[in-house]
Amino acid sequence: MAASLLPQELIDTIINNVEDERSLHSCSRVALSWVTSSQRLIFHSISLASSRYKSSSHNDLVCRLRKTFNTSPHLARHVRILELDPSQVVPSRTEPLFALLSRLEEVRVVDFEDAPMFTCPQHHPFHSLLALPSITRLTIGPGAWYLGDVMPCLRSGQNLTELTLEDVIFEGYGYGLCSHPCLPGIELEQLTIRRGFVGLLAELNGIPGMDLSRLKRLSVLFGVRNAQTTMRWRNRAPISAISDVLKANYGMLEHLSLDVFLDQPLCALLNVSRLRSLSLHVRWHLAERNPACWLKWINESLEGMTGPSVMEEFVLRVTTYADDDVPDLSAECGRLDKMLSRSNLGRLSRVVIEQDGEGVPTLTTDCLPQLTSKGVAITWC
Repeated sequence: MAASLLPQELIDTIINNVEDERSLHSCSRVALSWVTSSQRLIFHSISLASSRYKSSSHNDLVCRLRKTFNTSPHLARHVRILELDPSQVVPSRTEPLFALLSRLEEVRVVDFEDAPMFTCPQHHPFHSLLALPSITRLTIGPGAWYLGDVMPCLRSGQNLTELTLEDVIFEGYGYGLCSHPCLPGIELEQLTIRRGFVGLLAELNGIPGMDLSRLKRLSVLFGVRNAQTTMRWRNRAPISAISDVLKANYGMLEHLSLDVFLDQPLCALLNVSRLRSLSLHVRWHLAERNPACWLKWINESLEGMTGPSVMEEFVLRVTTYADDDVPDLSAECGRLDKMLSRSNLGRLSRVVIEQDGEGVPTLTTDCLPQLTSKGVAITWC
């Protein structure tokens, strides 16, 4: 059958499974019926960050996109994600381009080379872009950021529901920014913090106008150095910040990802039965000289589920090092197997056990026999 005669649903399915941009461009030339679906993915995400391209400056990228969208205005309606460096935004060049992105949903700040973020005036096109009603997702990362660099973005993004912060490494607001910031009232549904300074969550939670009580997804991944600061050196403030956010949640949290264990079991902080997925990254050498603390905390957290659970996925990532002295964990592993196999976790359909590092694997494929007998799909990585 000729490609042009295939049902449109089948064409869409084929194109949706194409991963690289070069192949998508080839698909767009197969037949007229393939063009729209291919262009939708080609222009779904665009970048104005010159660091992504070796031979193109920010202005070159802006000029090329403006030329493309002026020639084919319908292509701008496919753009959902925009990457950029706000310090490179020139109002006279970018304002006409931003005006065309009427269906933009997410902004990703991937660089900030020339100046602190807050030096951009409030009427700057970047802030006007973030204020668009369609913008609900913001990613700021990786970079040598102060929280004070992040605040102007949050003030402009009045409609944000999803926020990702990566490597906000400097504590405090920085460079004379107002020490008592206030936001216009942001109710986040999803918050992801990767690395950065360990007090970031506490700072965010304390800012007037920032509401974290309605989070549906929370991911706090300190990274190995910050986790070491938190657990081995017994800096409990970041642990308390996570606990405070969990306690204040209105029973809406569905997805939780952590790489530290808390002072209390999860069941003492929130209704664990409402979690659809739980992902934990265990580093044995940070477990206060007793790696079994991790498994004990996990088991106590699951043990508190008294009613039917909606949990569908449980992910446990384990990192060991060559010099780690890992004790016999068979008792706690057996208890974990029992916890995950209980009847009230009847919706659990996927368990992922991922092990990395230099040490000997601490969990083996025969440590979850009851779960295996129930037919739960267990993936060992």
